[in-house]
Amino acid sequence: MADSYFGKNLKYLRTKNKLEQRDIANLLNKKSVGTISYWEQGKSEPKHEILNFLADYFEVSVNDLLNSDLANKKRTVNIGDLFRRLTRENKIKATTYVQQLLQNQSDELAARRQAKQLFKIPVYQHIAAGLGWGKEQVDGVVDYFYVEEEPPKFDFAMIVEGDSMEPEFHNGEIALFRKASQVDDGGIYAVDYQKHNYLKKVYQDDEATRLVSINPAYQDIVIPVPDYEDVSYEDIPYVIGKVIASYPTVDQ
Repeated sequence: MADSYFGKNLKYLRTKNKLEQRDIANLLNKKSVGTISYWEQGKSEPKHEILNFLADYFEVSVNDLLNSDLANKKRTVNIGDLFRRLTRENKIKATTYVQQLLQNQSDELAARRQAKQLFKIPVYQHIAAGLGWGKEQVDGVVDYFYVEEEPPKFDFAMIVEGDSMEPEFHNGEIALFRKASQVDDGGIYAVDYQKHNYLKKVYQDDEATRLVSINPAYQDIVIPVPDYEDVSYEDIPYVIGKVIASYPTVDQ
């Protein structure tokens, strides 16, 4: 009971609805005002059936009544709870109405697709490199995304993650790449390193590979040239493609 919000919530809901403690007492078969006061002070709590009654009366869940700070909680509508309180006849009406809304929504989306051509781009979870190019290098299709402009010919696409390449590349955009075997210092590439794909500016010399963000808030990733006689594949940075375009995604 020490961690319960019931007393605070009861007082909040009562005053919000401009009720006195006597009004609550009357609602509960004339329980004494002292009992209501004890509840609001957190000194005791009512039985489960009274909790259910109060939750229904104030249109909240019992769980929220006991465990949420309702005074500081953004109110949301629990559709499931509302539906369960409907009569059988009204449940049928509500279900029919929702089904019609879904059909209308589907029709509207189809009309939008016809009015504006969208271009579909597959994005993979991980692109590997170093062993040639083939299906064995792709770790599962994440999803298909859509852009409004017809993209140029590309070899693979990645979703930009985070803000490390802003302001040029934004979180959630699609970046398109062509395979690249050579690196121009300062060019922007996709790099496979330690089972992660990075979108970075790349600088290479005899001592290290540096992956550099455009956003100055991020430090460079410096990868020393390894001893190739004693190193695992994933510890070697592989440049797998050079960025050729990027687009914001749109809903299909």
